[in-house]
Amino acid sequence: MSDPKGAAVQASPFPSVADMRTHPVDIYEPWCKRCLLCVELCPKSVFDVEPTGRVYVKAPEACTQCKICALHCPDYAILLEPKAGKQTDS
Repeated sequence: MSDPKGAAVQASPFPSVADMRTHPVDIYEPWCKRCLLCVELCPKSVFDVEPTGRVYVKAPEACTQCKICALHCPDYAILLEPKAGKQTDS
């Protein structure tokens, strides 16, 4: 990659948000340390835990985007899709 002046630009080590999303709410697994705060705090039981301990999105349609999970996640592993009709900061 290069910038407009021709200097080499290093690719970001972080994946783009678009590459990580599969639901309106999702978990970026490489950052999740399985603390289970999202499972315990979600008022709609959107998340669940597999027998292996892996947290997954069980009911994405139940998510109200209250952001409790994302605000309490110590690893910033919760991804929320902005609700339609809401403006985001540019």
